[in-house]
Amino acid sequence: MISLSFSMKVNIPDLDRQSFEVECPMCRLHTWATWGEFRRRDFVICRGCHANIMFEDHLGGLQRFMRDFEQMLKEMGR
Repeated sequence: MISLSFSMKVNIPDLDRQSFEVECPMCRLHTWATWGEFRRRDFVICRGCHANIMFEDHLGGLQRFMRDFEQMLKEMGR
């Protein structure tokens, strides 16, 4: 009988530091923001018109996604 085993190390990325583009509702210029700013309901300042762009995570969907995603990665590393 042949027995195989392997292990896998999964590096969990820091999703709070990952960035994405958001469009300014005033001037339509794209500005960069991070998922951490979005999760904290922070704001970014538009680099074009300098308007404050506020983030709203309706019903906590992003926090649930990030928690589930990190849990999935942890389970893969077992």
